[in-house]
Amino acid sequence: MKHPNPDALKLIYWDEIQKTFRLLKYHFNQIDVNKDGVVSLQHFKNIVRMTKFLTPKEKNLLIRLQKNDFITYSEFQDMLYNVRYEIAVSEMMESNMSKLEGAILKEFAKEDKDDTGEITVLQAEEALNRCKALSLTPF
Repeated sequence: MKHPNPDALKLIYWDEIQKTFRLLKYHFNQIDVNKDGVVSLQHFKNIVRMTKFLTPKEKNLLIRLQKNDFITYSEFQDMLYNVRYEIAVSEMMESNMSKLEGAILKEFAKEDKDDTGEITVLQAEEALNRCKALSLTPF
């Protein structure tokens, strides 16, 4: 399965991400009393949770990815892009899982010569190695 091209997705998402940032920046600026471009993690979480401009998945992932007690909110656009990219890849993987399952079962069936529905671990390894759908490379 091919992952989406990051540059192509950036073209698709970037305008909307900038608009979202402009709307949220107002709230970040209100909280940023030092005017240093940094807000506490708790303030970041509150702003992200209260907005209507992010999906629940985006909100959860944005918050989960924060590892520091203070957030440089000028990096929000890149944070949101990375979150959207991860969600897009995840959704593509989910939609392709049934295809992947079919491809694996087809390879397993080739190893099951007596049609018992059982193969050895070595046969499974051979089948998985042959399965092109599992390959991350194009060749």
